[in-house]
Amino acid sequence: MTRVSFSDGNGRTGRVLINHQLLANDEIPIVIPEDRRIEYFEYLQNDDFVGFAEMIKELQLVELEKMREYGIEYNDDIELEK
Repeated sequence: MTRVSFSDGNGRTGRVLINHQLLANDEIPIVIPEDRRIEYFEYLQNDDFVGFAEMIKELQLVELEKMREYGIEYNDDIELEK
């Protein structure tokens, strides 16, 4: 996999693309909280795709719980276990 950095430093574009790919693959979109942004940048900087994928999975669990709190049903065919 190739990491693409936006020369203007526009992380929002990158995060939109992440969620676009998640949604295109019937996955739960994520929000990267401010307190995890450094971790997010470190994964990208170090090309640590395994750590990055684990972080996405953890954040999807957070979003899944929020969805359930709001009564939003989600296709449980996709396993998101800790």
